Amino acid sequence: EERVNVAFRKSATASSFLDDFVPSHTTNGILDDVTKSYHSVDYDELQWVEVDLGGVFPIDEIQIHNRAHGNTRIAGFYVHLFNEARELVSEYSYDEWGQILTRYIKKFEVYVAARYVKVLKEVTAYMPLQVQEIVVYA
Repeated sequence: EERVNVAFRKSATASSFLDDFVPSHTTNGILDDVTKSYHSVDYDELQWVEVDLGGVFPIDEIQIHNRAHGNTRIAGFYVHLFNEARELVSEYSYDEWGQILTRYIKKFEVYVAARYVKVLKEVTAYMPLQVQEIVVYA
């Protein structure tokens, strides 16, 4: 059975974005071009980008892709899943701050129905939230 990325080309919003690094880049399917990634503004205290899946889906895996040429800025993020009523149904975190030199994908095995997928990051230094792609398999 082939899995479907239910986030592909879905609507995305964010706390902020830098120049042309817009939230919709997180669902465009482009994994190898850093100019087509999302980048928040560095002075936000809590940075986030959220994908509206357009309906509730039984999610089994979420992949958060680091920007194409890699760095450590993706570390220290959280993933929150919300239902149709925007109630939190599940959350996951990735706190490892080790050196990430190449493109990196963090996978979460998920077994919950959700509509909204939000990637969040608290800022303690100049480390804006940067995400290449959010992939949601249902």
